[in-house]
Amino acid sequence: MGISVSILTATDGQIRAFAADVTALETLFIGVSSNPRACHLHDFWDGLHFVLTAETGDTLPLAAIERGDLHYRGTGDSMHALFAATTAALAQALSALPEPVLRARFDPPKMLRRCDGTMVYPGRLWTPGGEEAVFGELMGYFRRLRDYAAAAARAGNGLVFSRHEDW
Repeated sequence: MGISVSILTATDGQIRAFAADVTALETLFIGVSSNPRACHLHDFWDGLHFVLTAETGDTLPLAAIERGDLHYRGTGDSMHALFAATTAALAQALSALPEPVLRARFDPPKMLRRCDGTMVYPGRLWTPGGEEAVFGELMGYFRRLRDYAAAAARAGNGLVFSRHEDW
């Protein structure tokens, strides 16, 4: 099991309109894994979030990737969006994060447990001995997110996130 995220770009107007029509938003994400214009971060979402926010905590803009500017009611806690301004700030923050900083934050034992002691998800991704491969995979997803956010920011768009568990 892992937590995956699919991300699509949207204008601020579209982001607001989705709040009034959650069904249209959910429909947009049907089959999104085969959409070449989407960004997919499979299985490593919590791990990626950890290395991005391990030192910054709930501080924006990095924490915005998990909490968003707007949560969509009726989707549980699984869908949220960032407006264009937050996306631009996020893109700038991601571009300023060098790999050595992320490597220093990479701590598999801590990544297995949230602050409240509950398991993030099964430790198959964080098992000892495979840490270098796991870090390499996280960096691949980091680059994908960084590049996608930068492209959205250049276009003046925001980001819409859909989180789901993979079994």
